[in-house]
Amino acid sequence: MDNNNQNNKNYWDKNPMTYKPFDDEFSERILENKDDFKFLNSFYLKENFYLDSYFSGLKKSNFLQGLNVLDIGCGWGSSSFHLSEFASKVTSIDISPVAIKGAKKNIELNKIQNVEITEMDAEKLEFKNNTFDYLFSWGVIHHSSKPNDAYKEIYRVLKPGAKGAIMVYNKSSLRFWLMGIYHLYLRGMIFKGYNWSNVTKKFTDGFYHKHYIPNKLKKEFLTIGFTKADIVISHYLGKSKILPLIKTDSYIGKLLSSKFGYFLTIEFTK
Repeated sequence: MDNNNQNNKNYWDKNPMTYKPFDDEFSERILENKDDFKFLNSFYLKENFYLDSYFSGLKKSNFLQGLNVLDIGCGWGSSSFHLSEFASKVTSIDISPVAIKGAKKNIELNKIQNVEITEMDAEKLEFKNNTFDYLFSWGVIHHSSKPNDAYKEIYRVLKPGAKGAIMVYNKSSLRFWLMGIYHLYLRGMIFKGYNWSNVTKKFTDGFYHKHYIPNKLKKEFLTIGFTKADIVISHYLGKSKILPLIKTDSYIGKLLSSKFGYFLTIEFTK
């Protein structure tokens, strides 16, 4: 592992992604029992419109039935927990050993048998070519030091005709521009050495936090060799606001979220 992703690994070891406030003490963010994980797995689906409809769609379609799925950046195992209900086998990886330990506990407490969890860097996948039928990754690869290397590795390990879905941050979102303007100009961060590339650390998590322009990401995937790449835009769910005074789950909020939401999901085919 290069020094860049070592920094990435260290960050997530110290800041476990358990959907608890990042200003909580480390010990308060660690999950221990089945009730903790029950809350985590439930909250995971409530985070976003896309996730809610995605897993509801899997229940209706049985699309993953019989498939071998790779889950990149499994965190504390919520994505793997839900994917395991539909896939024949789920292979889950994460760069953080703290997350791996938590994900294994999640799977063990829920007595799931078809998930295998391994510590691994997505930029250097330790799998043979043409191994997997499907790829899932939610809010992970934009935190990698070299995301394009991860995308190329994903292409390599997927079988011809395999599909996948990856969510990354949307640079064309209202959140990116409004939060950037607020921190750079209203808080004066531009006078402290910040710019549009690094001010994102003020309003999102991760050691790295790359943001993508939708059409450019689509072009990147097609250039790598994927035969199809479609973009779906979404945003935070629950009590979140897409704009001041406009809740995400309102009619206008849903409309704006589908055009200018913070979550950019690319659905692709090899």
